Amino acid sequence: MSGVILVVGSSVEKRKSISNSLKNLNFTNFVEASDGLDAINKLRENSNYKLVLSDWNVHCHNTTLIKKIRGDSDIRINKTPVIGIASNRIEENVKSVAKNDFNNLIFTPFDFSLFKQKIEEVLSK
Repeated sequence: MSGVILVVGSSVEKRKSISNSLKNLNFTNFVEASDGLDAINKLRENSNYKLVLSDWNVHCHNTTLIKKIRGDSDIRINKTPVIGIASNRIEENVKSVAKNDFNNLIFTPFDFSLFKQKIEEVLSK
């Protein structure tokens, strides 16, 4: 896969878990961001991001990271695919995927093959 995957989460443990899962699936080109502001800054500094894997509830300047990404004036940022990662399999979360412009949603704990499948589905579009 060409391009970089941005892994975003406020918890070091969650970021490491996602990064380790990516390594186990032979995705090696990724960068971690500790919060929404860090993620937006990284996206603006480098146009080579092909995917954002973000904890569901990461915020940036009093709004959600996904809204910040989709509302950015730079098309390289606002068109970047984003997969939300949520720990609660709540119907409300599932319904808000489209409303919040996530490209897909993964619930933890996740099966590695499903994790890879969802990433590949989003990247193939």
